[in-house]
Amino acid sequence: KPSLAPALRAKALTSLRADKYTRILDPDGYVKIARFDILGVGLILSPGADGRAAVVSPPLPGSAAAKSGLVKRGDVVDTLDGVKTAGLSSFELLDVVDRAPNKNEATLGVVSPGDDAAPRMITLARATREVADPLGRV
Repeated sequence: KPSLAPALRAKALTSLRADKYTRILDPDGYVKIARFDILGVGLILSPGADGRAAVVSPPLPGSAAAKSGLVKRGDVVDTLDGVKTAGLSSFELLDVVDRAPNKNEATLGVVSPGDDAAPRMITLARATREVADPLGRV
């Protein structure tokens, strides 16, 4: 069946171990990494070769980033809510998110590979999740 082709292809690829760095995820595995969307806009970031935050996977399906069509894997997030991302760890990016004046949106300065222009500013709705107090305080 044609509808099974992507799933079968993903299963075959995940069984390959081309090198110790490459990981191919099946659709369920991809959904599981969504919890690493620290910005709440559907982007998975990791330090890039130049130290700035790089978009390391396609925007998560249904996310603000995916719906906008303005950010893709391989892009670099130069700024997050006005703060340069160069040299910041994931934990430091979380601090930037926590200090953001507007918790409902994130403004990203995005640069695409090979683009020498100034970063393009993109504002995306941030999906926020309520986290219950683990100690059960009211």
